[in-house]
Amino acid sequence: MKKFLGVLLCLLFAVFLCAPRAIEAKTVLLSFTTGSIGGTFYPIGGGIANLLVDEFPKQFDQKIRIASESSAGSLENVRRVHLGESEMGIVHASDMAQGYYGRGEFEGDPQTNLRVVAFLYGTVCHFVTLADSGIEKVEDLAGKKVAVGSVGSGSAVTAERFLSMFGIWENVKSEYLPSMDASTKLKDGHIDAYNWCAGLPAAAVTDTASTHQIRILDYYTPAEQCGFIKEYPFYSKRMIPPGTYKGVDESVATIQSATMWVVNKDFDEDLLYKMLSIVYSEAGLKYLVSVHQAAAEMSVENAVIGALIPLHKGAYKFWKEKGIEIPETAQPAE
Repeated sequence: MKKFLGVLLCLLFAVFLCAPRAIEAKTVLLSFTTGSIGGTFYPIGGGIANLLVDEFPKQFDQKIRIASESSAGSLENVRRVHLGESEMGIVHASDMAQGYYGRGEFEGDPQTNLRVVAFLYGTVCHFVTLADSGIEKVEDLAGKKVAVGSVGSGSAVTAERFLSMFGIWENVKSEYLPSMDASTKLKDGHIDAYNWCAGLPAAAVTDTASTHQIRILDYYTPAEQCGFIKEYPFYSKRMIPPGTYKGVDESVATIQSATMWVVNKDFDEDLLYKMLSIVYSEAGLKYLVSVHQAAAEMSVENAVIGALIPLHKGAYKFWKEKGIEIPETAQPAE
């Protein structure tokens, strides 16, 4: 009997040593829907994903894997996060609000599973043409071939909203193209201009300006004059500083929409809280700025800019503990 017990104990001890330890949690698998290559959603989302994959195991003894996925852009991301096809996404505040409340493109189909995590940066809209095109202001786009953005992107929706209110949408020969394709087509003379909304500096615009002299049109003045800003108050004025792009030596008035990090309402509260502690650490923010300059706008102080729908409970807890005043629109829904 003693011999039997001794053998049993040895076997149990061997199993304990060889088997995975019970205290080691399973790897967390997440998807993060971003945007197209050449925009800003893609590198910012990829940067956040890489940061979390690297740092989460070091700080919380748990592995995390995040698939940073390209997409058509903001509208697609709103739908994918709402449906749970992606746990996280990057969206424009305008599309987020329209989606949550079932307005505009989401009329009759409210995307109520969306929750805000944080403001990331201002998405700045550009109407880009070549300096020798003869196009000097927005009204000159009538009758021209204009790439308005990818199908399903916030850029395309913004262009259609604006040009419709300005009264020339029906006269514009619109094409739906990703930003880098639009840059290539403009340089090759296949289109006359393109619209793209992204953080500064926008990679596609930098690409165009690297080989051609460009002109960026004043977006804000006609938007304000035609009532666009009043109709869509989630857009605001933004100046593109001189020198942001090669050869553009004067500031340009344009419009911007807040860019938001969102999650599905069922995202784990504790997990999100821990993720925010990494991303909004001094080291985390420094790393993200090295990925893309637009991340310089990320800060604890800016956290709830553009928070037009409820915060996720994990984000609410994190920002409240940081002393951030939460607006009425962003109070948790549950």
